[in-house]
Amino acid sequence: MNHKFKIQTVTQWDIKNIYREKSVFTVEWFFACTDHGKDYKFDGVSLITFKDSRIMEIKEFESKSTHYRPYQ
Repeated sequence: MNHKFKIQTVTQWDIKNIYREKSVFTVEWFFACTDHGKDYKFDGVSLITFKDSRIMEIKEFESKSTHYRPYQ
């Protein structure tokens, strides 16, 4: 983590929605950062599983922040 903090600056991290189903939380978010001088922006989803009030597993998925919607 120390290495990542030296090369990356988080510029935005917005939580859009949080859903809960028993011990699993689904979190939708938008993330932006600068890494090695280049800007990155993307949407993401985290699936977080808890057991006994502790995080047991985190799965994260990334999506481009610009979406094509042909049928609006």
